[in-house]
Amino acid sequence: MTVYESQLAFLLLEEYFGPIVTRVCEPLKWGPKTLKLLVDPVHSPPSTVKQALSILINFNFVCYKSPEGNPASCDYSLQTSNILQMFRYSKFMLIARKMYDKSSKESKEAELAVRELLYAGRMTLYRLILKVAICLSQEYGGEQHSLTSIKNVVCQLADNGFLMPIDRVTNDIVPRRIPLTEIEKVSKIDMAKLTNLYRGTDSEFPRNELYWTVNYDRFLIEIRNEILLLAVKRRFGDECETVMKHLLKLSFTKSNPWEGLSSPVSLMVLRDSICNDPSSKVPLQNLKLFIEQIEDDSCSFVQTSFNVANALSVCFKDAFQKLALECISGILNEKFGPKAARVFNIVRDKKFIELEQIPRIAMLADKEAKQITYKLLEENFIQMQELRKPTTGAASGPSKSFILFYVNINSVIKMTLNMAFKNSYNLMVRRKEEQLKHSPIFAKKREADNVAKVLRDQNVTEEQISDTVNDILSPSEMSLLESAQKVLKRLNAAQLQVDEMIILLQVYVMYHKTGPPVPKSTKKKK
Repeated sequence: MTVYESQLAFLLLEEYFGPIVTRVCEPLKWGPKTLKLLVDPVHSPPSTVKQALSILINFNFVCYKSPEGNPASCDYSLQTSNILQMFRYSKFMLIARKMYDKSSKESKEAELAVRELLYAGRMTLYRLILKVAICLSQEYGGEQHSLTSIKNVVCQLADNGFLMPIDRVTNDIVPRRIPLTEIEKVSKIDMAKLTNLYRGTDSEFPRNELYWTVNYDRFLIEIRNEILLLAVKRRFGDECETVMKHLLKLSFTKSNPWEGLSSPVSLMVLRDSICNDPSSKVPLQNLKLFIEQIEDDSCSFVQTSFNVANALSVCFKDAFQKLALECISGILNEKFGPKAARVFNIVRDKKFIELEQIPRIAMLADKEAKQITYKLLEENFIQMQELRKPTTGAASGPSKSFILFYVNINSVIKMTLNMAFKNSYNLMVRRKEEQLKHSPIFAKKREADNVAKVLRDQNVTEEQISDTVNDILSPSEMSLLESAQKVLKRLNAAQLQVDEMIILLQVYVMYHKTGPPVPKSTKKKK
C-alpha cells in the first residue's frame, strides 16, 4: 500500500463515516492490531472503538482473524482495496442494470438491489428483497411491485456471482458459487413469509439467515471486460465488439477468469452463441473476417489455440500490457510532448539500446534526443544499465563500458499508479475545498429546493414557485451557484477518469508480477 493510496482511503472514510471511524483505522495501516492495541492510540472509550470496528467489519473494510494457537485473541486488519471500491459504486450499479433490458423493470430492480447492498454493507436476502420493494414503491408513488420478480432478480445476481454469502464464523466471503436452484434452499426463502413481512402482518424475520455482500472481484471482471470491449470497438467497430463480447462470455464459463490466457473456445460454439443472440447484428458470413481483424491487431486481444483446432483464446495478459503501455505513452505525450512518447516507445521496443542509436531511430537531433532521454531517465520512465567488457592480459588497458537504456515496465506502471492515486487524492481535496468555499450558496439552494417541493405538494403554480425561489436566490447567487456546480462536475468527471486509469493499471499488475529485465553480461564464462 503506497502513501497516497493510504491517504486516499482515509479521506474517503472521513468523508462518509466521520473522524472517529477514521481514527480507529489509522493504527491498522501499519499492520494487524488487537482491540487493546487500538484503544490506546485512538484515545476513545473501548465501546466507541468496538462500535467503529463493527461498522468497518460490516462494510468489509476491516477483517478479523484469530492467531494460530490463541483462539481467544483476535487480530484486526485493514482492507484498503475495499475502501477504494467506493469510487466504483456507480459502475457496479450500472453493470447490474445492464444485465437486463434498459426499459424492463428487472433492470431497475437489479440496480436497486446492488445499491442497497452497497449502502448497507451486508444483508439477508429477506431484508434485501423487502428493501428493494419499499424503494420501488416510494419511487413509483406507492405502486405495488411483485416480490417474486424482485426475488428472481436478486437470486440471479447471486447465481452470477455478483452477490456472495458471508461465513458467520470467520467473516470471510464464502469462496464458492451457489447455483440458482440452491439459493432458495440455502436461504430458505418463504414467499408467504416474505409477503406478510412486506404487508406488515408479520414483523419477525427468520433467524440464522445467511448474510450476503457484494462480490467486488466479480464486478471487477465485468469492468475488465468492458475495457477490452471498448478498445476493440474503437479499433474495429460494433461488429467486432459483439464478437469479442460473446467470446468473453464463453471463456468466463470455461476457465478461471483471472488466467492470463483463457481456455480455448470453439469457433462453432462462438458462431452458435452469436446466432442465438436476437440483438446481434453480426453477419455470420463475415465472422471469420472479424476474428482475423481482432487477432492481427498489435494489442493481441485473441490468439488461435495451438492445442485445440478451430478455437480461440483471449490473451488478457498481453492485451492489458499493450493497453497499459498505450496509457503510459498518452501520459508522456501530455506531460512532455509527442517526441518524449516516441523515445519511450523506441527504448521499450528495443529492450536495450545505446544512447547513440536513439537519435537515428527517433529521427531527432542528437542534442534534443539526449535531453529527452535524460529527462525520461530523471523521471524514472526509463532506466540505465552500465556493462563493462573485461580485458585479458596483465598489461591490458582500462576496460570498456557500455551504457544501455531500457524500460522496466513493472516499475513504470507502479510509479504511474502511485501518481494516479496522488491525483485522485488531490482531486478529492480540491472538491472538498470547493464545497466548503461555496457552502452558504449550496445551503440556500437546498432551502429553495425544499420550499419548491412543499409548494408543489400544495398544488401551487410553477410561476408562483419560480417567484418564491427567486426571492431566496438572487440572480448573482444563481450565477455563482451554476459556476460552482460546473467546477464540481468537472472535478467529479476527472475523478472518474483517473479511477478508470487506476483500474487499467491494477489489472495489469494482477497479470504481471515478474521482476525487471536484466541485460546479459558480456563477461565470458570460464
